[in-house]
Amino acid sequence: MKGAADYANGLAQNTLSLDQQIYSANQTNAYNKLMGGITLGENAAAQTGSLGQGYTNSAINAMVGGANASAAGTVGSATALANGLGSIGNAASTYGMYNSLMGGGSINAIPEADYMQYNSFGF
Repeated sequence: MKGAADYANGLAQNTLSLDQQIYSANQTNAYNKLMGGITLGENAAAQTGSLGQGYTNSAINAMVGGANASAAGTVGSATALANGLGSIGNAASTYGMYNSLMGGGSINAIPEADYMQYNSFGF
């Protein structure tokens, strides 16, 4: 009998130990599966944030580039206008000097007599 009792006691110990190992392995497997999903979500969120930042930087660079192009166009048109107005002034001056050299009289584009009728102050 004592042998049967010892056998039953040993069997119970082995069964308990085996059940504890199986329970622990099942708990670890469940934890690892949950952590795998959590890690996957964490990585996806980090990658989404990184891509969003990259797209934001690209959009900002495009807007700055557009603004720079617009400003360059404005400066270019102002320069062209200034050069055109300068050319008109040079043409009038050249015309006056050419007219004076060829015997046309005064270097003024508007003769003094004609100028007086436009100036109500008399000078």
